[in-house]
Amino acid sequence: MKYLITMITDKGIVKKINQDSMTVKVVDTQIGKIVMAVICDGMGGLSRGEVASALVIKEFSNWFYYTLPVLLQHGLDNLVIKQGWNQVIANANKEIQRYGSRNNIKLGTTVSGLLLTDKNYYIIHVGDSRIYTILNEVSQVTKDHSFTNHILLQCVGAAERIIPDFLIGKAMKNMMYLLCTDGFRHKISNKEIYMNCNFTACEDSDVMKRQLHELITLDKLRMESDNISAILIKVY
Repeated sequence: MKYLITMITDKGIVKKINQDSMTVKVVDTQIGKIVMAVICDGMGGLSRGEVASALVIKEFSNWFYYTLPVLLQHGLDNLVIKQGWNQVIANANKEIQRYGSRNNIKLGTTVSGLLLTDKNYYIIHVGDSRIYTILNEVSQVTKDHSFTNHILLQCVGAAERIIPDFLIGKAMKNMMYLLCTDGFRHKISNKEIYMNCNFTACEDSDVMKRQLHELITLDKLRMESDNISAILIKVY
């Protein structure tokens, strides 16, 4: 598999601090290129959400740099990846809670993570950030952990125990993957996402970044009040 990847973030028109965090990492391996993309939305109603989201990104980065190479020596196993990523979330949860306890504050974050190999995709998810696939239409892969009035049922850092969703699917060529925080998709439709982020429209990474920028501009014109972030991946 080959990949084109772009990412973009904007603090939006209301908030003074961007509490979103994200990372994309790519490595060449004996089983082909592997991509890890993670996006987090620090809780706007809680203190220092940017700290919580950054702590989760740090834990996933450590997994990518130090654990993934060891796993590759023995072949990637679905259960081992699931257990490892659950432990990443558990570690981040404890670290965020320790930080909150030391500073007498509450903080938390969503997380949506994607691992792409030539064979499979793996997704871990907590909260209401989202991962979509875009083929003939825009399909939401993750399920929001929230009530209809946007109250989160769970987020990393806010409870002693977190139960992430973990999904495995078959990787496909000619597929687009979109990871985004809720600020990105509140004010735009799936049709608008498809028009800007479909396989044909995304000729190269510069075009992909421009398409995301146009959607973020549309968000802001429609008075989106949250931070706005997205990662777009083209598989070919």
